[in-house]
Amino acid sequence: MATASDYVSRKQNVPSELRSKEWEHVQAQVRERAFFMASVANAKELHKWRSVMEQVTSGAMSPGQAREEMRRYLEKIGYSPDPGLAGTIKDRSTVQRMKVSIDTNVAMARGWAARMEALEDVLSPGQELYRQRDSRVKRNWAEKWEQAARAVNWQGVARNGQMVALVTSPIWRKLSRFDNPYPPFDYNSGMRVRPVDFEVCEELGLVSLDDMDALEEEMQAQKESLNADVKASIEGLGEDLIDAVQNQLKGLVRREHTKDGDVLVMTDPNGTKPYKWDKIGEVIAAPLPNGFENSQVKAFERWILDSRAYAPPDKREGVPPASLDEFEDMNRLIQRIEPTAKKG
Repeated sequence: MATASDYVSRKQNVPSELRSKEWEHVQAQVRERAFFMASVANAKELHKWRSVMEQVTSGAMSPGQAREEMRRYLEKIGYSPDPGLAGTIKDRSTVQRMKVSIDTNVAMARGWAARMEALEDVLSPGQELYRQRDSRVKRNWAEKWEQAARAVNWQGVARNGQMVALVTSPIWRKLSRFDNPYPPFDYNSGMRVRPVDFEVCEELGLVSLDDMDALEEEMQAQKESLNADVKASIEGLGEDLIDAVQNQLKGLVRREHTKDGDVLVMTDPNGTKPYKWDKIGEVIAAPLPNGFENSQVKAFERWILDSRAYAPPDKREGVPPASLDEFEDMNRLIQRIEPTAKKG
């Protein structure tokens, strides 16, 4: 039986400067195999986050113990947020950020495991979306359900107003902010799924006894990950495929020739990879794929227009403050530029 621990253990660590909103534009098949956290580019720190989440999903540690473990670890390595970000959601040492990071990853692991179990039970082929707990900010899930159902042409979805659909229906992926066919479907949503048995699904017109064999085959087919055989290397790939990858990741990667063969190198346009002053402009201003913006360019333009946007509150003189993202982007840009050596 698939477990929540399996979900975490099968992933590959991917340290990255990408934010949550940028990861959302990365294909779900890639995210499914990657263990990542928004703006965590340090490999050792990412591994530590993964370690505590593996312990929570296995039952060896509670979420509270995981947060305390991470607090001590971040203190030990001397972690400090960038200027202007202390105490915000971008500060990884805050309880708020830790709860979002740990709770969301653990919930995804449990949601995946529950889906794998549901796909084994043809006698309960449906699921109902319901509110498991209250959220501080409630979203209109009835409206989201209606929109998602129309988007998938009501395929495998009940039409009687109930939020019920076959476990194999594409509505679950369409409903998810993360493009996953299992909960959580958004950050801190409080929405979960529960099984609906064959008889109820039959009454709702979703299945019939004649469909049982075909339904079981479809359920088994969906158990295998779409991304089970993904490899990290581009060695041996045809030029057409390599060109397609580069086209999709335009501005995010460049191809380089090494003694070990061709590789795709991440340029890290919105991250912290260092560049000399005469190269940084080319990197941060390169056209990016849909869903990505040249964030550091945008932050720099804000500074040029009025640098007081980045000043302390008592020195802004009525100028609207830069956003937390802009503070982060400006810090990254300044810190990543390699100093020019002086002669003599």
